[in-house]
Amino acid sequence: MQWQKAKTILILAFLCINIFLLCYLLPTQQTESRQAFRNLTDALAKNDIHLRMDALPKTETVVFVPEFSVPKLSKKQIEKLVESPVAIDNGYESSDKTQKLELKSNTIFYEDTAPSQKGFRRVNAKNVVSKLKPYLSALGVEEYAYPVDISEIQDEIVVEYAYQTENRKLFDSHLRFTVGKDGIHRIAGHYSVPDSENGFSYSLSQLKTILMSLAQTEEQTVEIIDIEPGYYFISYTDALVSQAIPVYAIRTVRGNILMDARDGVETGERILSRRIEGGI
Repeated sequence: MQWQKAKTILILAFLCINIFLLCYLLPTQQTESRQAFRNLTDALAKNDIHLRMDALPKTETVVFVPEFSVPKLSKKQIEKLVESPVAIDNGYESSDKTQKLELKSNTIFYEDTAPSQKGFRRVNAKNVVSKLKPYLSALGVEEYAYPVDISEIQDEIVVEYAYQTENRKLFDSHLRFTVGKDGIHRIAGHYSVPDSENGFSYSLSQLKTILMSLAQTEEQTVEIIDIEPGYYFISYTDALVSQAIPVYAIRTVRGNILMDARDGVETGERILSRRIEGGI
């Protein structure tokens, strides 16, 4: 009986200690975090870079980035796009030569000069994504591609897909479908899937270092709205696989900037691309 009472007292004592530590440490950590943010924003403001606290993402020190390669398509998958496929250099074409599929250097190009796919007779901007799902599946990219833009040009609907893996976007990598009431006219763009067993681990620079690099290269005032970590492909001509690198997509009021997140990159080489007119 005495032991049971003592155990209860000990449990209550430990609970009180934990509550005390939580009440003491949490405000201290929040104060330190706010002070670190103020120090960063003050340093950036001196270089006309303005940053909101809610724009800061959670950061890592090391990230593993998988390799990417063109999926190996089965005969059944190929026949989804090319009837009676005949092998040619870098791809296939139909026996009547109206359909052509080329897979080269992690890109895809498909064209059908006489499409006759009945499933597209009532296609429109609202249902085109669902109608294209079986074709994304046949290409082996349904898990990684998501639609980012749908536009109508004359009698055609153009659907642009971007890629993501492990909840990170692959910036500046797009796959474009052009369809009509008679079926798929063209497919073009980046074409590869991640290989989780092969890749590279990268040490990442501190976000402060990257933002200060931006401050040193910008001549105009920059107001940062959002910062998103992701990947960016390194292009290799005629390569069987492609490698991506970790980046930060920095969204500003004037556009978007992709910056190399790897440790050790020179200041002048960090900016990979800009999109002043719109999103990445």
